[in-house]
Amino acid sequence: MKKIVMILLFSVTACSTNKDLVGKMLTENIPSQDKAIKEGTPLNSTRAVTRAAGDFNLIERLYDTVWFQTEKELDDGVVEVETEFVIFDDKSWIVEREMENGRMERVEADDFAKLTWITDIPTKEEEEAIDGKTVSRNAAIARNESIDDGELEMEYEGYWLKDNHNLYIVEGNSEAEAESLLKAIIANPKVAESLDTEKYLLSTKL
Repeated sequence: MKKIVMILLFSVTACSTNKDLVGKMLTENIPSQDKAIKEGTPLNSTRAVTRAAGDFNLIERLYDTVWFQTEKELDDGVVEVETEFVIFDDKSWIVEREMENGRMERVEADDFAKLTWITDIPTKEEEEAIDGKTVSRNAAIARNESIDDGELEMEYEGYWLKDNHNLYIVEGNSEAEAESLLKAIIANPKVAESLDTEKYLLSTKL
C-alpha cells in the first residue's frame, strides 16, 4: 500500500498552492506490447532500466503506467470537467482516482485493488499468428479484489492494450461476463460506448 501512495505522490504535478488542486497525473512508463519483454519505455531518460526476457502477461507489463479519461458535462449552465485516472504499480496493484474541475477527490480504501491475472484473450492478429513467438498477449482477464467497509469485494475485469496509448477496461460480475464483453470490444471497438466499457489514454504531457 505504501508503494502505491508513493506513486500517487510523485505522479502529480502541482498547479496551485491549494493542496486539493493538482495538475495532470503523468505516467512513468510506456508499456511494452511484447510478451517477451516486461519493461516498457521509461519517459524519464535518467531512469535505469534492466530489461528482463521471459513470458509476461499484460497485467505484469502495465506496471508504472497512468491512464486517464475526461468527460465534460453541463451542470446548471456551467461546464464541469471530470477526469478519472487509473494507476498501476509494479506489484499488480491498481488505483482509481477522480478529479473534478482540477480538484482531486480524497483517496478511499476501496480505490485500491489487487489484480490477479487469470487468462489471456487472443486478439484477431494473435489468432492468425502461425508462430507462437509472434503472439503478444495484449488482452487478458483479471480478478479485481478490494476492501469496502471492511468487506472483501471481488469482480472480474478485461484489459485490452490496443496499442501503446489506448487501453480498454471492461467489468463483469463473473469471469465469463468479462470475457464476453472483452471479446466483443476486440472484435469491434466501436461498440465500446454501448457496453459497460471504459477507454483510457496513456497520461503523458502531450
